[in-house]
Amino acid sequence: MKFKQSGFSLVETMVSVGLMGALSYVMYTQSDMSAKQQAKAVFNQQVNSLFNSIQTELSRSENCTATLALPSPKTYGTASSPTIINEIRRGRLDLATTPPEVKDNGLLFKVKSENSTGVFIDSIHLIRRPIDNRKVLRITFKPGNITADGQIRLKEMLGGENYSKDILLSPRDNGGDTVLGCQSEITNLLASSCLSLPGGIWDQNTQTCNISEIVLRGDLVKLWLTKDGNLTSTKPADAANGQVTCQKSSKRCSRTNMDCSLPACPSNHYQSSAWEWDRKQSMWDYACMKSANCMYMSQPAGWMVKP
Repeated sequence: MKFKQSGFSLVETMVSVGLMGALSYVMYTQSDMSAKQQAKAVFNQQVNSLFNSIQTELSRSENCTATLALPSPKTYGTASSPTIINEIRRGRLDLATTPPEVKDNGLLFKVKSENSTGVFIDSIHLIRRPIDNRKVLRITFKPGNITADGQIRLKEMLGGENYSKDILLSPRDNGGDTVLGCQSEITNLLASSCLSLPGGIWDQNTQTCNISEIVLRGDLVKLWLTKDGNLTSTKPADAANGQVTCQKSSKRCSRTNMDCSLPACPSNHYQSSAWEWDRKQSMWDYACMKSANCMYMSQPAGWMVKP
């Protein structure tokens, strides 16, 4: 006697449940990773925004002095034993004193302070960076919030739990360990712009550009570099400076429609119009070749004061 099976067996049911559980776990894992990746991206954006705000404030000499030199100048620590800074302060210039003095004018940013942005300042350290001995203010951020009662609520995301960024400090300390000023990317840009001017001198002490020795553009002649490496005050015409060649076919050019790719010319060159020619390989054997001149374009090489 034969019995007709109806429904699923116990083994089939257990296998199905196992497969559904595995699939659910994979979907949960992917969803959780996606959420952590999104949280990481938001955290990075918030860190950059907060860091830029701090750096902008410290680029003002009054704020830098109020933070790192009041009530007395701070000294640089090391990565293992840093000088701890708890606040970024606002400064103001008191014009009633001679010379004008910087006075403290209130709080700007504080370590582990209440916030609702999803990122907080975990620490601020004044150090000499081990990798290059540069003097920096190292600011470490963490994802999460500090509540009104001082409790830390971290946010889970991919990657490390903290993120550090450095603000370069001014070298205006005569090589010593006492902070005399801050230097932001804005200051670096101003210094670079000053030094790019013929005769411009950047004064680190006053953070200003001395233009007394600047040569006027009208008193300068532009210099050009020729293909032979010589300098001239007149821009030369483009000149042939070598050739590039490739073989189109082992037959004469009149007997083939094949083509080849010419090698690239060196930098500061471009290829002229190409031409074909038959290269004699033996008395009766010719190969079709393709060639082009490499044309040198003269490059600017600075300025010279008119004689």
